[in-house]
Amino acid sequence: VVPQGAKARARANIEAIRLLDELGDREADEREQETLAKYSGWGGLGSIFDPKRQDWQAERQSLRLLLGQEEYRLAREGVLSAHYTNPAFVAPMWNAVRGLGVDGGRVLEPGCGSGNFIGGAPEGFDMVGVEIDSTTARIASKLYPDAKILNESFGDTRPDGAWFDVSIGNVPFGNFQVRDDTYNPSHFPIHNHFIAKSVALTHPGGLVALISSHWTLDAKNPAFRRYLYQSADLVGAVRLPTGAHDEAADTQALTDVLIFRRRMDGEEPQPFEWESSTPRFFGEHSVTMNTYFDRYPERVLGELSAQLGMNSTVNLTVTSPSLSEVGNEL
Repeated sequence: VVPQGAKARARANIEAIRLLDELGDREADEREQETLAKYSGWGGLGSIFDPKRQDWQAERQSLRLLLGQEEYRLAREGVLSAHYTNPAFVAPMWNAVRGLGVDGGRVLEPGCGSGNFIGGAPEGFDMVGVEIDSTTARIASKLYPDAKILNESFGDTRPDGAWFDVSIGNVPFGNFQVRDDTYNPSHFPIHNHFIAKSVALTHPGGLVALISSHWTLDAKNPAFRRYLYQSADLVGAVRLPTGAHDEAADTQALTDVLIFRRRMDGEEPQPFEWESSTPRFFGEHSVTMNTYFDRYPERVLGELSAQLGMNSTVNLTVTSPSLSEVGNEL
């Protein structure tokens, strides 16, 4: 059975791409921007690219006709990592940045997708987005013509001589690496690479506010956290409920909102409360969880449990009865 939400997302994406081709070099008017804004990437929509799925044949055929071979390949690869941000999280994250005293400046959105954080930026912020998928980058440029959209892999992004005051966004997550010998010599997985590089491109004293996989904090091996602590302090973290991204991106991934501050040269580090993760037991199941959430249990937005998942893996789960209100709880 094909989830109707998935079908609706796919058709909205196809309609946005069709309009993008019709626009050419012309700017989109208000009605056309509404159509483009419904584009949500291909994260969680792997069925459309599966030739065995006859129930997706019509959508697959339309997409092949619209995209060239290379763009189709990038779209298919985005199934694993292109999970776009629920708009409900954008304003609270911007509010957090402003609440920490940043009222303007130059801002990086790494892996910007169609630009939800660019669109939600308050006045006074100069936005730069990086997006590897050419179709998605073109849509972001049409939606936000005043922003600078770089169509490239974040692994290839190099500073242009100016620091960023803030980095903000929702990084791709997965157990694979992006080649970047300068900013990821330790070959951390993609979500940790995006975090580390965002910190490196943000000036000392600047903020990095990102949504990432819970494995950034929960991984048994603390190597990445120790690497990041060399230059940045964790201002705060909030663990979102499982399913928080389901409506926008069809994913049950467990994620955290993480806010880091890059340390000034010579500044004393804050206590390293987020270094270690330890086993947590839920009945017969155990999972590792960062000790930060033992100190601040109120920053877990729901009830913790452990569920047996695919391939007999045990997954940490956060259940919230008010999933629709999560954005208000941040």
